[in-house]
This record gives sequence, structure tokens and C-alpha cells, in this order.
Amino acid sequence: MIIVRTKGTGSIHRDAKEIALCISYFKIQRSRPKVVVMGHSTGCQDVMEYLCRLEVSQQADGQLDGAILQAPVSDREALVIIMGKDAYDRSWKHAQRLIKAGRGGEIMSAQITLDVFEAPCTASRWYSLSSPLHDGDDDFFSSDTPLENLEATFGKITPAKTPFLILYSGADEFTPRSVDKKALVERWIEVCRRFGVNVDVVNSGIIEGATHNFAGCPEAVVKDFLGRVGRFLKTIEGGLEGGGLMSKV
Repeated sequence: MIIVRTKGTGSIHRDAKEIALCISYFKIQRSRPKVVVMGHSTGCQDVMEYLCRLEVSQQADGQLDGAILQAPVSDREALVIIMGKDAYDRSWKHAQRLIKAGRGGEIMSAQITLDVFEAPCTASRWYSLSSPLHDGDDDFFSSDTPLENLEATFGKITPAKTPFLILYSGADEFTPRSVDKKALVERWIEVCRRFGVNVDVVNSGIIEGATHNFAGCPEAVVKDFLGRVGRFLKTIEGGLEGGGLMSKV
């Protein structure tokens, strides 16, 4: 299994192309018959970029056998929690001004971003993560995402038969308290099903009591997560074709 995280000086499109190279390496050079990719947090954007925006010709040699989103929170909504609304607004507007001035590759000042990232972050990437205008490349998971945007992402997963698992932490500290996590995930799943995406409706859902990265979680919570992932992987190992996971509804 390839686990994906990402940083602030690149782009999710670059990340997705690098994921394709990794998958090809394991499929061909290492002769691994099954490859599943898991994205954690911001890494979930990379997985989505690979599945729904990367041209088929750019995808890996040898089809991806499964994809998992673990803690797919909205970075935009998380930034408001971390920074406070005023500092957040100043940050994305500053990034927008830099981009309009042709300086999208410029590193954002740590005084503006409040050291949210351990690594430097360009204006373009910060805007992609933080824009409230629904135009950021990273903005897959915000609770206020318009339906047409979801249809262009969750509804465009390619190939649609790729087994797909969504696991959202029930006590994720980076999700606003006002967000109904269960309804949010169900909305994504409904779009997937409507467009024929092979989403695992049995194991996808909320991991009750789970924090963003499972820090401090009871053993039962971790076992719930591992159990869902294990069952998902066993289904893939069993070789079910597209629709096999959905057929369990």
C-alpha cells in the first residue's frame, strides 16, 4: 500500500503524476499484482487528483487496484480553526494578490501563514488550499462545496470500477463543529453511486471517536479503522470487479 502526504511548494497535479510513477514501479519493476493507495489528510487531495483529474494517459502503467481516503478534511475549513477567521482571510487574499501579480511561485511569509506548515508554502499552493471561492485545486472536501463541483470530482473517478473507501474521523479536531460529518460523507457516497463509482458503502463512513491522526484514541477506535481497511483490502484481494463493493448495498 502506498500512503500519500503532501507539502507546500508543489501542486497536487505534480503529486498525482509522481503517484503514477510509484504505482508503475510497484506494478512493473517489483511485480506486485495489487497496489492500493491511501491518502491521509491533505494527501487525500492527491488521491482525488489522481483518480478524477489526471488524464488516463498520465496514469500508471497497470491499473490502481484501490484507493482510500483517511481523514479527508477541508484544509480551508481547518485553516479557519487553526488561524482564526481574520488571519485566514488576510492570508488567502494576500496569496490571491501575489498570483494576480504573477508571483504565484513566491514563498508565503511565515508571519502570514502562522507557520501552519512545517515546510515553506508558495502563494499558489496556499491559495489552492485556502480560497473560499470554490476555485482552489485542493478544495475537494469542504462542507459547502456545490453539487456540480462534487459531480466533477467524486463523480469523475476514473476508472469508475476502482474500489474506493472513505474513512472520516468522527472526532476530527480540524473539522468545524457545525459540520454534520455523517451527512457530508453520505453526500460524497451518493454522488459516487449516482455516477457508477465503485465506492465501498459497507466500510466507508465515520470512525466514531477517532481524532485526525488517531492520536490518543482508545484501542477500540483504532481496531474499527483497521477492521474497515482490512475488509476493504480483502475484497480487493478476492478480485471483485467493478460494482462488487456497491452490490453489497
